Amino acid sequence: MRKQLELVRSGTAELPPGCEITYETEAIHLLRQLFPQRPDRGQYFYEDFRQDHGTRPLDSETYHAGYNPRTLGQGNGGWVHFVSAMGDLSGRHYWC
Repeated sequence: MRKQLELVRSGTAELPPGCEITYETEAIHLLRQLFPQRPDRGQYFYEDFRQDHGTRPLDSETYHAGYNPRTLGQGNGGWVHFVSAMGDLSGRHYWC
């Protein structure tokens, strides 16, 4: 269901001719909360934040949303490397 929701949200869902879907932003957030938690939920938060705000979340924003940036960075070499793996570090901008 999460995949279908993302297809609808991105405008790439295949609908029959003449059909459209209208939804409230709050409904999207509610539906996301209904999905079972997955190990990569922090990555989903990161991607959703970036899509909703047009910029990546700061480590403090990630923390206040209930995700520990240190945990997200485990296996990726820390928060900075996680952000880099997400394609959001450029040049010498290493602030968090």
